[in-house]
Amino acid sequence: AAQPLPTNQYGCHVSAVVSIQRGEKEFNTEQTLYVGNLSLTTYDNDLYKHFYSRGYKCANGKVIMDAKTNASKGFGYLNFNTAEEAQRCLAEMKNTVIDGR
Repeated sequence: AAQPLPTNQYGCHVSAVVSIQRGEKEFNTEQTLYVGNLSLTTYDNDLYKHFYSRGYKCANGKVIMDAKTNASKGFGYLNFNTAEEAQRCLAEMKNTVIDGR
């Protein structure tokens, strides 16, 4: 099993997503984790690679960008292939450090 990196007070926050709804469509949140406190230079592929390279079966990662400035808002979401994999990541990767943050 993958081991989390040493934590510090600036680690990224990994937490479960309660619900996501966009318009009339509601998304399956059991397979999605929220990742906060991201560096402003962390992008979708960086987020995905960080967790995938540590043995997690991620479907994809998405960093949320500001529509006007196209700058990162400092948080994103990870989608997993199974709810069990999302829960395993949640239990093991709290306060992980991504891009020095």
